[in-house]
Amino acid sequence: MKRNVWILCVIFMLSGCSSTNTQTKESIPLVESEVVRTESYAIQLNYLGVVNSDNIKNYGFKSDGKLENIFVKEGDQVKKGMLLASLDDSDLKLTLDVVKGKVEVAESQYNITLKGARKEDLNSILSAYNLAKSTYEFNNDNHEKMKALYDAESISKHEYDYSELNLNIAKEQMNQANQE
Repeated sequence: MKRNVWILCVIFMLSGCSSTNTQTKESIPLVESEVVRTESYAIQLNYLGVVNSDNIKNYGFKSDGKLENIFVKEGDQVKKGMLLASLDDSDLKLTLDVVKGKVEVAESQYNITLKGARKEDLNSILSAYNLAKSTYEFNNDNHEKMKALYDAESISKHEYDYSELNLNIAKEQMNQANQE
């Protein structure tokens, strides 16, 4: 039995030292190396869309008129109290002259009331009424035009309200002149 064990041992040894190569080769990948360095790339993003700002301010004038001058350009920095634009004030000057005339007429009527009416005074009152009536008709026509523009969203509410105020004032002045 000892002999059998030796034979088995020799068989195992011989079979372990055989010339057939049963090892599998593992493939080693080839690696390239580079030096690490810092680089910067320009990033450009292009988008289509509409940009809205939370701080857009809409400005307007206290009176109607044609824009005469614009003193700033889009993107300019503005400060409180800075003049941005101006209106043609020729219409306002005409309105001022009309109002001054109405004041003179009212003073004249007051003086007539204190002294008593004469023929010239009655003519003055009639002229004052005709002036008030013409002013009312003008403002009524202007208000109708402004209403059409406001309905078409071509003017601001402020401009429409201003024309309505002028119409109401002219109507009241005409009624007062008619009562005298």
